[in-house]
Amino acid sequence: MKQVLLSYSASHLPRKLQTKISRELFGYQDISKHGKYSYHRKGLVASEKKIKPGCFLIDENEQGGVTSFFKKRKVKFVVTL
Repeated sequence: MKQVLLSYSASHLPRKLQTKISRELFGYQDISKHGKYSYHRKGLVASEKKIKPGCFLIDENEQGGVTSFFKKRKVKFVVTL
């Protein structure tokens, strides 16, 4: 499958919104009951595809969902084929 490079910047947004966007994109580990239970919440993109902060690879067929996610949250992004 063909992959595209997607670069984004959310630095113009408040820190709280930046964290929310990162969690929705790459997922996060949720710990409850003082560390007794641990859950991994999945994101839109697998964290293994992350190249560096603000840059990751996705399959071409997944591009539409991620770009609409960025547009909805007013995140600046660039798609490179």
